[in-house]
Amino acid sequence: MDDRLRFDHRLVSAPDSTRGWVTFSLDGKFAYPSTGEVIDPKTKKIIVVLKDEKGREVHSEKVIEIHWKDGVPVRVGDQFGLGRAP
Repeated sequence: MDDRLRFDHRLVSAPDSTRGWVTFSLDGKFAYPSTGEVIDPKTKKIIVVLKDEKGREVHSEKVIEIHWKDGVPVRVGDQFGLGRAP
């Protein structure tokens, strides 16, 4: 399959062998590729690289975002786009 036919722009340049998932925060301010970076979609720059408690880079396609108010979850989104308004 030729991915160049499926996407009209890129967030960042990546080697042709790189494949993975990209999801966005509920407010659209952050992009989370499966490679562990957090990207600003407006500037297309990497803001931070996610790391675990031992300083190792974290790579995952599993994402969940929870907004809390007074200890109660009020908004939830995930890597499938669930929780976003159409």
